[in-house]
Formats: sequence, structure tokens, C-alpha cells
Amino acid sequence: MTARTTLAIILATATLWQACSSSSGPIEDPEPRGLYMRVESLPDGEVHRTVRLQPDSAFFFDTVYANVNGQLEVDSVYHLTLELNPSADGYLRAVEVERAGGDSVTGTNLRYWFFFQQNDSLYFYHGMRYRGEGLTLPGTWSMSAADSAYLGRSSALTFTDDSVTVQLFPTGEMTSTTYATDNSGVRTISFGPGNVPPYGPRYEVVPGLALYLTSLREGGYGRVGSG
Repeated sequence: MTARTTLAIILATATLWQACSSSSGPIEDPEPRGLYMRVESLPDGEVHRTVRLQPDSAFFFDTVYANVNGQLEVDSVYHLTLELNPSADGYLRAVEVERAGGDSVTGTNLRYWFFFQQNDSLYFYHGMRYRGEGLTLPGTWSMSAADSAYLGRSSALTFTDDSVTVQLFPTGEMTSTTYATDNSGVRTISFGPGNVPPYGPRYEVVPGLALYLTSLREGGYGRVGSG
């Protein structure tokens, strides 16, 4: 192990500890496992949302019930399967497969997810990982070759203290615009006009390893079982 690798590990560990002690999302060991559920009311029915977390996969099941003559009947179902692979910093690289109705695949995607539990409820972030060696946001961050190959597109972000240049591949299109961050609570980032990545508004820098642009906290599923 080189001194550079050791430094990156130390810095990443420090950042994860900081995340655990802030509102950006606590790192838990072990990671959440089991069955979680929540029910949401609709104008004319309700939706039952279930998440099952396993060591290498996650399953989201949404069942929409419509109120028909005073009785709830299944209207539609939606499944999202995540094939999970851990990165070196607590996030999980997920190949996503969407299904609606039966087993017909309606879409695929690749994102990075981070699951955590608070007060017996499950929450998560999802977004994209950019690789880089910076200790803070300024610097150049790029999607990995493997992620780019899967998605068929890529982007690189070069930040200064107050501007960002976005380069899109394979087109080579470049956009320079402004950005602003808010670190008073959850770390958020907003971009000026231009063709900027569709990820965010939350950001997290793992020093020497990665920049994540993710959703805000989502979830709120209550634990209902161990599997």
C-alpha cells in the first residue's frame, strides 16, 4: 500500500465519520437489511410501498390501489430491482431494472445509492459518482469508464471557487456556468444556466476519491420484518 493510498483511506474515513455526525446521512455498520414499508394516501385510493434490502440486492415494490365502489382494488404495480456492488466509501453502485405490471422490463439505469436507518425507518440517497483526487469541491471530477460504458454517455466537471465547466461525452459539448453551495445543513449545490448534469441537489465530497451528486433524503419506510 502506497503512502498516497493510505492518505486517501484516512481522508475518506474522516469524511465518513463527519457524515455520521451531521445531517448529510449517518453511516451505519452493518448496513440496513430486511423489509420496510409505508402507505401513502391518494385522492382516490392509496399506494403501498415496500423495500426489501439484501446483501447484494434491493427490491422496491409499489402497488397502487384504486377505490372502486368503496373497495380498494389493485390498479397497477411497479417493481424496481437494484443489483448492488459496494464502492470504497459506503455508497452502493446499483444496476437498476424497472418493471411495470408483470415481468416486462420497462427500463434500466445505473446510479449510486446510499441507504441508512434512523429511528427504525429506512432512508436513502441516489445519484451519480464522479472520480477525482481533490480534497474539496474545486478540481476535476469525471464519471468512471465502466459507468460511462454502461450508460452510453459521460460527463466531467471542473470546478473553480465560483464556476464550473461541464464537458459532455461523446458529443464533446462544453458548458461553463456558475454554481453555489449551501453547507448550513444538508450540503446542497445549485448550477447556473447551461447543460449541466441532471443529478443533485445534494453533494458530498469524499476527499481523494469521489464527488457524489445525489437526491435529497428520500424514504421514511418503517421496518416490518427481517427479510
